[in-house]
Amino acid sequence: MKFLITLYKYLRFWGGPYKCIVCSRRIRIFFPLSTSLQQKAKSNGFPYDFKRMETLNYEMCNCPFCLSSDRERLYLIFLDKYLADNSRQYSILDFAPNAAFSKAIKAYGHRYTSTDLFRTDVDIQLDVCDMKEIENETFDLIVCSHVLEHVPDPDKGMREIHRIMRPTGKAIIMVPLFWDVESTTEDKRHNTDELRLRHYGQDDHVRLFARTDFLKRLHLAGFDVAQIKPHELDREKIRENAIADNSILYICSKSS
Repeated sequence: MKFLITLYKYLRFWGGPYKCIVCSRRIRIFFPLSTSLQQKAKSNGFPYDFKRMETLNYEMCNCPFCLSSDRERLYLIFLDKYLADNSRQYSILDFAPNAAFSKAIKAYGHRYTSTDLFRTDVDIQLDVCDMKEIENETFDLIVCSHVLEHVPDPDKGMREIHRIMRPTGKAIIMVPLFWDVESTTEDKRHNTDELRLRHYGQDDHVRLFARTDFLKRLHLAGFDVAQIKPHELDREKIRENAIADNSILYICSKSS
């Protein structure tokens, strides 16, 4: 059965104008975001449209082969300029990694560490809000994508990322952001799956960030934040990976 599924994918999706940077396959089209995610949120009263979500190509989201999301493809397009440099070894920490993205990063040959609070298929289990196991200024590159909306104290998590990042390091810190959200919503009384779906759009989220508040919190944690737009990166790779024009990468460095 697995062979037949793989054969179907190659016959249906192999070749075409796109090339996934994560798995290096040429493909005809990317999968749209699962409609069940939005339907579940909407049926519980979530007022925002997922098509109005920042850094999301709703119609061309996931690679049919490796299932990488468009945001993960965007991260790798950005990171490639660092990781392709073999003149130095980078120390990389990746939170809650996608398997294909993790494999792609490892292939560059740098010192890569995967982490998650609960998963056992990672190199080390860490709580982003209390990484006492990690010494100060340990990592050159940190990827913390769609994690801080899950944790009880995101400000502490941001400060911890700042602490373990080297002075010249970079961190990709991303959370779900909707264009129409004007203020952050977080309330401990939203303590059921239904309430979290209604207010945050997902039953394992504990807040919904507003963009201005998210940036303010990063600055308060000690970061300078560069907002990288797709046109500032390799344009052919952006096209090949179906990166949406409204995408923004938040690249954090330590304030001087």
